[in-house]
Amino acid sequence: MKSDSIDCDYFINNFSQLEAPVADCDKIVYNAQTKQILTVIDFMKYLESEERDTLLYLKDWHLKKLRPNDNFYEVPSIFGSDWLNEYAQDHNEDDFMFVYIGPKDSWTPLHVDVYNSFSWSVNVIGRKNGLYFLLERKRKFKDPLGNLPLLFEYDKYKNVRYFEIIQEKGDAIFVPSGWHHQVTNELDTISINHNWVNACNIEEVWKALEKSLKSVEHEIEEFKDTPEFVDQCQLILKSMLVWTLNIALILYCT
Repeated sequence: MKSDSIDCDYFINNFSQLEAPVADCDKIVYNAQTKQILTVIDFMKYLESEERDTLLYLKDWHLKKLRPNDNFYEVPSIFGSDWLNEYAQDHNEDDFMFVYIGPKDSWTPLHVDVYNSFSWSVNVIGRKNGLYFLLERKRKFKDPLGNLPLLFEYDKYKNVRYFEIIQEKGDAIFVPSGWHHQVTNELDTISINHNWVNACNIEEVWKALEKSLKSVEHEIEEFKDTPEFVDQCQLILKSMLVWTLNIALILYCT
């Protein structure tokens, strides 16, 4: 890996035929970036190109699962208690251990991390600019339908307090459960990102699951008098939350 830029040849030589999810930062549909699957070699050729007609961002790439024997990083010991990914690895499920590779100006919309989990990230190279909002602050910039904007705009929401953090090469950042945030790459950047759950935030995850269940029940309440209602709610919830529901049930009830 080159010290200050993305070494595209390294990825082409080692991972060229692997596939990865790629977001189009210029194409927004239903208030979200559109996504596609590209081979690593195609994405690296895009990064090497001097003429780009779109802004692409390789995100949520399960490289650790795809290449489990490549010990290309170790989890910092302070983040070591990680029930979420331990469960995934023990049951051969998709993990929540991701690689992000983005050119300058690529970005991640305003969001809260999946299942109200903790998250941490480390910049391998590059620089990120992140805005982080306390849980209660998000109510100040929801629209009348309760939806958050795709991006927080400084001029539009002048009375909202937030933390702005510049994350340089080698810096790690921890995001507590429930903190909304958005991130922009100020330079070509590679980062390692994990979502995780342990005893310190399992109650927050449980509350998020309860809220999701209530939402499912509301959406199909016209069927609440049918014998299958409870089972169908559980089925839909499981399809939304995959195996994280099982973790929360097991850990919270023991």
